[in-house]
Amino acid sequence: MVTLLLAFRLSTLFLLLLLAAGAIAVDPDGAAAPDTEAAALLRLKASLIDPTNALEAWSPSSPSPPCDETHRWPRVQCYNGVLIGLRLARLNLSGDFDFAALSRLPGLHSINLIRNNFSGPLPASLAAVRSLRALYLSRNAFSGPVPGDSPDRVVLDWPARMRIAVGVVRGLSYLHEKLGIPAMRLVSMTGADFDAPPPPPPHGNLKSGNILLDAHLEPRIVDYGFFPLVNTSQAPHAMFAFRSPEAASAAGAGAGAAAQRAALSARSDVYCLGIVLLELVTGKFPSQYLLTARGGTDVVQWAASAVAGGTEQEVVDPVVAAGAGPAAVRLLRVGVRCTIPEPESRPSMADVARMVEQVAGGGGGGAS
Repeated sequence: MVTLLLAFRLSTLFLLLLLAAGAIAVDPDGAAAPDTEAAALLRLKASLIDPTNALEAWSPSSPSPPCDETHRWPRVQCYNGVLIGLRLARLNLSGDFDFAALSRLPGLHSINLIRNNFSGPLPASLAAVRSLRALYLSRNAFSGPVPGDSPDRVVLDWPARMRIAVGVVRGLSYLHEKLGIPAMRLVSMTGADFDAPPPPPPHGNLKSGNILLDAHLEPRIVDYGFFPLVNTSQAPHAMFAFRSPEAASAAGAGAGAAAQRAALSARSDVYCLGIVLLELVTGKFPSQYLLTARGGTDVVQWAASAVAGGTEQEVVDPVVAAGAGPAAVRLLRVGVRCTIPEPESRPSMADVARMVEQVAGGGGGGAS
């Protein structure tokens, strides 16, 4: 079962880390962590490259602590005089982000690093910040697993991934059935008939960041119904359907945002779903989610090449390979069919739902 949640803002991809409660006093390298908020932020600042000096006010000469009511340090979030969050988005920061410097701040619950220039594996020191509840990483180029093995950490084994895939396709099938607009022909005032522009995709912004999981790992799809509301000029940056090949072809031909939008259809949702399915099978972060070429894996090309060469098993996430058996390869093939460059060659959403249900039930899924 899938629940469809209408969000009232366009969400960004974020990583929610459920970490064990309680702070630790020693970081992974054995160095004692600072025990004051000011000392912690100064040590963190020393680990960062800050080309615009956005954190210049984080200084040992500051006359007040970070959460002082009258002279609060910039980019910090406080509650009752306690540091609870760092708002470091859009600062062009890079470096090795010394999470361990923050390990003795029990009130620190969130860090926002959206739209910076961090890259490479997440620092191992992240495991030291036991108080952290939310870490926002989108629009960077981080890679690899989340460091640390917390007892509260959720592991997506194959049954969980298959449950997510089934729930998502059921939800999208419902959207396409109830909200989808059929193709039509129009009649002009002179009596001539012609094809109407293709209807927009019922969702238009499907990606893993817009699929939330409840305590039972059942998926909840958010951010649907916004496609007709988003400003045309901003849509290519806000809606993931514009990363589909049909929109990219229109953009490559010099078409504006309106023409790119006209190129999209319900099959663009199918492409977006295919990316999610390939992400579930491979365990890789798709480069298709990034506006730049930095970071991620081109899961579409990688999976298509594997299917063409008969080496599908090599791209299955090793974490689930043993438990998935042939079902992972079958779901991979469904994802490849969904991401065929030509939209008319992709299956319909109803067909994708049928194939995924067959894979979940032990069948072949109709993918070859």
